[in-house]
Parts: sequence; C-alpha cells; structure tokens
Amino acid sequence: MECLYPSYFSVIQMWLGIWAHSPKTYRLMKQTSGMVMPSERLLTMYKNCLPQDPGIHDQMLAWMYHEAKRANLPDHGHEGGLIFDEMSIQV
Repeated sequence: MECLYPSYFSVIQMWLGIWAHSPKTYRLMKQTSGMVMPSERLLTMYKNCLPQDPGIHDQMLAWMYHEAKRANLPDHGHEGGLIFDEMSIQV
C-alpha cells in the first residue's frame, strides 16, 4: 500500500517556501492555525545549510547533483539553471 502522507522533506520544503515568501504570514499562521509547524530557527538552518556567498561553490553543485539523483531523474533530466539575485554594479 502506498503511503498517502508527504515525506518529511516535502513538508519542510512547503513551510520553508511560505516562510521565505512572507515571514509575517508564517508567524500569523503559526499563532492562529493550531497546526504544528517548524520553528523559524529550524527553517533558517535548512535555508543556510549550504554556503550562500557570492560565486559558484562546488558544494552547491554537488548538492544539486545529489538532489537530482535522490529524485531519480534520468541523466538527460540533470539540466538546470543558476539564478543570480541581488546583484549590484560596483564602480
């Protein structure tokens, strides 16, 4: 019989997405919903598990590769992109 409950990681991923989009909304949901939700500290730890310094890091590329393998993507599905956010021009 197939498990109907989402995996732990997908649940954390969902809460992390909501928290990253709007921490105020996340706090309001946690206070008023009565649901058991991860702490903001735990979400911060998940968010910061890899270095987020400027540049491309071997550890980040290795993580991307292992996530593709964990998701059982075929080799031709190992395509992706890198998004550069909050760039500034230095004069």
